Amino acid sequence: PKNVNNSCTNKYKDTWYPASSTAVAYYMDPRNFFSEKYIFQFLYLKYGSSISSANYINAVSSLLSHAEFYKYHKKNNISTIIDDVGKPNKNDVSPMFIAARMLQELGSSTKLYNLYSGIYSGYKNYYNFFNIGVSDECATTKGTTVCGLTYAKQKGWLGISAAINGGVSMISNEY
Repeated sequence: PKNVNNSCTNKYKDTWYPASSTAVAYYMDPRNFFSEKYIFQFLYLKYGSSISSANYINAVSSLLSHAEFYKYHKKNNISTIIDDVGKPNKNDVSPMFIAARMLQELGSSTKLYNLYSGIYSGYKNYYNFFNIGVSDECATTKGTTVCGLTYAKQKGWLGISAAINGGVSMISNEY
């Protein structure tokens, strides 16, 4: 189109610049992001029924194998739970997205152990695998554990399956 601004020189007020057509074209072209670091931004977020549960379970296990929360719950078949929660008859969400989101929120260390262990006093068998309800304000005054587990208890996330299902449901329907 005529008169398209190809530079980012015109400011909005004092700080923001409009995107140039060149910048928009670059970021809209997926070929610019085919690398190990950026490829997952194109992940299909629904459960792919052409992929078998066994393949999803293996892929989730591989993705989470170094995370402490995964090691802690490996005996509970957490990969199978993630696959089950993602199925179309439940949340219709890719198990790979669920696993990646859990990893993003809990990290791979034991830093957020109390959110995933189910043993914290007053919150036995409550879990928050997605760190939901932990705002900066709440965490500063009450602490990450209390904020996250209070949210889990209010939502009825009693047990591993309920917590993963509740978190996925919240993310896919409300986020």
